[in-house]
Amino acid sequence: MQTRRVLYVGTVGMAVWMSEDLGRSWTRPRSHAGLYVEASVWALSHHPADPDHILAGTDRGLFQWSESGKAWQPIASPMDDRRFAIWSIARHPTSPDRILVGTQRGRIFHTQDGGRHCEEFGADIAHTTDFTAFETRVTRVRFDPDDDRTWWASIEADEIRVTRDAGRTWQRVNQGFNNPDIHDIAVLRGARGQRYLAATSAYG
Repeated sequence: MQTRRVLYVGTVGMAVWMSEDLGRSWTRPRSHAGLYVEASVWALSHHPADPDHILAGTDRGLFQWSESGKAWQPIASPMDDRRFAIWSIARHPTSPDRILVGTQRGRIFHTQDGGRHCEEFGADIAHTTDFTAFETRVTRVRFDPDDDRTWWASIEADEIRVTRDAGRTWQRVNQGFNNPDIHDIAVLRGARGQRYLAATSAYG
């Protein structure tokens, strides 16, 4: 039996588009299929073994795709508050029901059951900073590929945070940056150990 492959793309103001031919053609579910009109989708994450568990991070919380129902369903969580747009989602590499979520207004959440129950971490992220008048955003969250208890977060306008004890305590990482506006972080394996890459804004 041939495996069905679907490519999903989140948009700002046009919900989620899907392609079943690797990008040659695109469709959008009818009437946004459960997402609100002009939905902004900042992050997507799929469960490697469950096609009914695709998560969309929006500016109104988490939504989950139902392949059987062809619709998005909201997931009740502390992130439903409209003050918290979800900007980043990461699944644990070996336990995909464990998920990190980063939001606008600089907060980090953790769930171990696919999003049904969440806890918030005290990562000491500013809500706003002198660098920008906008609220801070957790632009990327990542599980470290070699250490189950080490997690990373890049923050727009408030540098990088890392925890080495599974979220109990967090440290700021800011060495070498010209400004605190960090848009992404990657952790790479190499012959000489790990390398860390951070994407910053184009100014400063």
